[in-house]
Amino acid sequence: MGFTRRELLFGLAVLIAAVIVVTGPVSQYLAQSRIAHAVQKGRELNLLLSQYALDNDDTYPIGQGTTALGKSEGIARNLLNDKYASTPDIFVLGKALAYTGTAVDFSDFAANQIDWDFTAATSTTGLPASAPGLLPTLYATGETVSYPAATGTVVDLTLSGNGPFGLKGMVVGYKNNAVIFIPATPIGSQAVAKGFILPAFPGGSYTQIKP
Repeated sequence: MGFTRRELLFGLAVLIAAVIVVTGPVSQYLAQSRIAHAVQKGRELNLLLSQYALDNDDTYPIGQGTTALGKSEGIARNLLNDKYASTPDIFVLGKALAYTGTAVDFSDFAANQIDWDFTAATSTTGLPASAPGLLPTLYATGETVSYPAATGTVVDLTLSGNGPFGLKGMVVGYKNNAVIFIPATPIGSQAVAKGFILPAFPGGSYTQIKP
């Protein structure tokens, strides 16, 4: 015997309800998995920066010897050319395009292929290895950062929504090798990454390096 129209509608309603119940946990799992993967990339990249400094006069890369000095892609080229990074995938968090270039020296690695901002001493001088542990050394791109000059200043970064995680939060790696995801805190109509820089940070003059 066939199903009646009422039975079919009831069955469809049950199916839709089941999909709704399952979709929530699955979406949440995928979001958490993506965050965990991004944090792991941040840990690996932070370590590569430290290793580069150990081998290069205690100074982090800044794009030396490339056509992208003082840019995030220049730092990526340094790490790739000098064999610290084994794959360009480490520079992508989900918004940037995957690298498909063919240049042996990665000179075709472009700004839209990296999802990280970095910290440097100046736009042409790499971060010294003596920088304080609470200094953000790398973070998901898309935001504008000002580093406090004096100690005791908290930086709660208002998110623009332009980063890989939009208004949900951001991945931050610090000089002490801690890498975390700071979930956004809603404050009024804004989304804020609270504690991006903590009050124990001693302050100093630093420069944000963007793609």
